[in-house]
Amino acid sequence: MLCLIYGGASSVLYNEMQKKLDEVAVENIRVGQQVQAIQADKTRLDSKKADYTELIKSLDEKSATDSLNRRLKYSIPTLLNKVMYVIPTSVQLTLIQNTGTKITIVAQSDRIEQIGIFIAKLNQDGILQNVVSDTSRRQDNLVVVTIEGELP
Repeated sequence: MLCLIYGGASSVLYNEMQKKLDEVAVENIRVGQQVQAIQADKTRLDSKKADYTELIKSLDEKSATDSLNRRLKYSIPTLLNKVMYVIPTSVQLTLIQNTGTKITIVAQSDRIEQIGIFIAKLNQDGILQNVVSDTSRRQDNLVVVTIEGELP
């Protein structure tokens, strides 16, 4: 009788253990599917992050370009306005040319001292930075000088 009770109890325990093992196997499959879904989501998020990083970089570059363009847009009128107040009366400007932030000015005068004063004022008043001039040349009775500098 004890054997029958032991055999019956063993059989019941074995069946319950099998059910629990089956439940664990089903749960393992479900967890594996969830892990795969999480990995797929992570891959999509990484892809979107890379896309957004590229977009942000593009926007930053565009912003920098727009900022430079906006600065250059008003730089020539501002430059001319400032030059108007420092140019000696005997100095004439025959050419003002800009390439980006680099400005080239060709000035002429009958007195070289006035051109020297003009160049010094451009540099001293901060109208142009890194001001350099070539050697002066004579044309008729005028001294002609090419002045180069960068916009501040």
